[in-house]
Amino acid sequence: MNIPESGNKIPDVLDEAEWALGGYLAVQNPDGSVPLGRCNDEDYIRDHYRNKPRPAFGILPPCNTSCTEYAAVAAQFARLIRPFDAKRADTYIASAERALAWALTHPVNPDKEDNERPAYIFQAWAAAELFETTGKPEYNETFLRLHQEKKTEQVHWSMSQWRPLCTWTYATSHRDGVNTNVQAQLRKWTINSANDAVKHNRRKSVTEWVMMGVGSAGAMATVAGITATFASGLTG
Repeated sequence: MNIPESGNKIPDVLDEAEWALGGYLAVQNPDGSVPLGRCNDEDYIRDHYRNKPRPAFGILPPCNTSCTEYAAVAAQFARLIRPFDAKRADTYIASAERALAWALTHPVNPDKEDNERPAYIFQAWAAAELFETTGKPEYNETFLRLHQEKKTEQVHWSMSQWRPLCTWTYATSHRDGVNTNVQAQLRKWTINSANDAVKHNRRKSVTEWVMMGVGSAGAMATVAGITATFASGLTG
């Protein structure tokens, strides 16, 4: 890729991933929480907390979802980077564990806070990724508890395309202790959802809308494409 890190014996794609991920690691708070992001003042005022004091440097305050999304991705990254840099992998695992711990001890109401729409499914995602990365039974138990409480089904319609992503790692895990019945449920849901999405998007009206560039139709096609990709991975 010819980037500054090229030649450091780490795949360039991982270096590029860490270029973004490392920014969140750098601003993680001592209590484990991870800020929602960084932006300029105009973005902050327009999109976040219009009537609240804005923090220094445009760093958005942490929320449940910012912590769990980070934890999931950091755990994934740790698995991928370990063959090349075990110390860095350990750093991201510890950071991800702290972020998820913060999220699980801070209740949230996804129905009342836009930033928290995917809160429950992201908690499950983070737990699944940490279970796959560490093998620790507490993360398996957390995922199964959330699934039993049907939190893996409580996904806002605007985030529905990410449900297969958030359950994929658990559905395909070979870790000792993984619940094979739950895996079967997740796999069946992904395949059925893909079939429904493809069938829906073959309707003439949707096809015409996509060709005309109608935004909502494009969004529906995107949802179908993402879900079908994961289903294909399960069925070949």
